[in-house]
Amino acid sequence: GIYLGNLLVFATDEHAKKTAQDLGLATFFDERIFGFIPSGAAKEYGDAQYALIMYAKVLAPLLVNVLGYDLLFADVDIVWNEDPLTIFQDKSHPFANFDILLQDDGSRSTRFAPYFGNSGFYFARHNDRTRYFFICMLYHADYIFYSHSHQQLMSILLPEMSSLYGLKVKTLQDVDYPGGFHYLRTHPLMRNLIDGSKKVPIFHWHWTASIADKLKYMKQMGVWFVHDKCYSEGEAIETKGGLSCCSTDPLVTCSYYDLPSIEECKDSAIMTPKNRNGYRFWK
Repeated sequence: GIYLGNLLVFATDEHAKKTAQDLGLATFFDERIFGFIPSGAAKEYGDAQYALIMYAKVLAPLLVNVLGYDLLFADVDIVWNEDPLTIFQDKSHPFANFDILLQDDGSRSTRFAPYFGNSGFYFARHNDRTRYFFICMLYHADYIFYSHSHQQLMSILLPEMSSLYGLKVKTLQDVDYPGGFHYLRTHPLMRNLIDGSKKVPIFHWHWTASIADKLKYMKQMGVWFVHDKCYSEGEAIETKGGLSCCSTDPLVTCSYYDLPSIEECKDSAIMTPKNRNGYRFWK
């Protein structure tokens, strides 16, 4: 198993706080800091509500960093197979030479150049350079409400901090820390993950248009373990009993036959009418 004694959940409302606590997780919530952030999910990537939620991603790592701790920041849409900290904190590993380790986002948009990192999974060591970086993220947080992207702000400041102050940044090999980009576009890797010939510590379910799509993909890949009675449209509605909401076996549901799945999806829909000329993931 993965050690959870150093896990801290940053909740942005009382309901999320209670949900995490019912699962036995250490949780932080402060109404003065997070009270204005919407409790509901964004309707789609990049909308105004999404931008407000992204502000929490500025505050959470800053609060940990200024207390003097290394941190591994992770969105909640990540499946954990192993603890990556065993590598990230290994002083004999080449990663020890870097201040910040970023998951490769998959996008090569100039908005995210030059590191193309994903701001939903990264490791940051505590030192003067990272502390100043996180403080600058706070000072420039208004840019998130302009661009509707925390990742874009992070992508702007990282090379500046590297050039001016020697911040050492590394983007991790994408196939070793994969995510939604690979789910949609790199099916040979997905087949290797399914048959077990490729092992990865985490899988990040980013690159989704909405929480509805995210849940469909996770269920199809056999990495969803929450009983239907405990959530509605991705939001927890019943948390009494904590772990009783969790299944010991994956709850598999097929949605798209042209996307990767843990089992063959014969009678499901195609993701888009024009997708791949009738391509099926399982041939």
